[in-house]
Amino acid sequence: PMKLSVFLAQVTEDLETTVRPDVRRFLDQKKVAVLPQGWYSQEPNDFAASVRRDLAKCNLFVQLMSATPGRKPPDLPQGYVQLQADLAKEANKPILQWRDPRLDFSKIEDERHRVLLRGETVRAEGLEEFKREIEAFLFPRSAPKKRVGAFVFVDMESEDRPMAEKVCDVLYSHGVGFSLPTALQQPEERRRDLEQNLLYCAGLIVVYGPNTKGWVLGQLSEFDKILINRDNPIQQLVVFDGSPEQDYPPDFRLPNMQFVNLRKEDYTAELKQFLDGLKGEAS
Repeated sequence: PMKLSVFLAQVTEDLETTVRPDVRRFLDQKKVAVLPQGWYSQEPNDFAASVRRDLAKCNLFVQLMSATPGRKPPDLPQGYVQLQADLAKEANKPILQWRDPRLDFSKIEDERHRVLLRGETVRAEGLEEFKREIEAFLFPRSAPKKRVGAFVFVDMESEDRPMAEKVCDVLYSHGVGFSLPTALQQPEERRRDLEQNLLYCAGLIVVYGPNTKGWVLGQLSEFDKILINRDNPIQQLVVFDGSPEQDYPPDFRLPNMQFVNLRKEDYTAELKQFLDGLKGEAS
């Protein structure tokens, strides 16, 4: 069989000697070929041509990002970080991107970089959890069965992402890591991503928006099929409900499910109950 290969994107200077070498070593240990093998010319056209050439050889695009947008020369206004992500989409490659869940968005002045960091393919989680996600994508049959790590999976329909991000900001303010659903292109990749998140997460939040009742019911049905494979049940399942007032509370329920009314100005008490349950499960 052909050797698996990963495009490990060029990173900003703050990640060059820390996070990227860590992921590189991990891939080397797994006998996965890593591209690029060296440094590209930084002339924008040559850089883009080199990225396209190596992307064509790879099974997966992996990008590690920080609050720093990186260099944006006059002839490359979007910068090297954004360009690599754009070229991976252009090449229709599966994309896994990482950022630290503790990242403070209030300190990021570059609006375009803020949007990139909140993209659907970006995972805000510990680096070890992210490496496990890479492994699960590359070696789906050998993915570990037991839950590892402690993070909250926040699931939502794409149109409800702004509501989900507000919930994630609250989780972050309490020191809780989170993962959002992937935007990998193929249905089987999305299904695998959903399975990985549900099998490994410590808690589950579903964001229920004004027009997504049918989607929520479909997701809960999928959850039921996947969660039966967990070694330990999820103790904390919360539906953050932003549906119209007349639909509250929703007429569906799973065991251990809580509802939090997003229309309330203060849902601190309900969130504290959720977080306390997470701590109890981790202990």
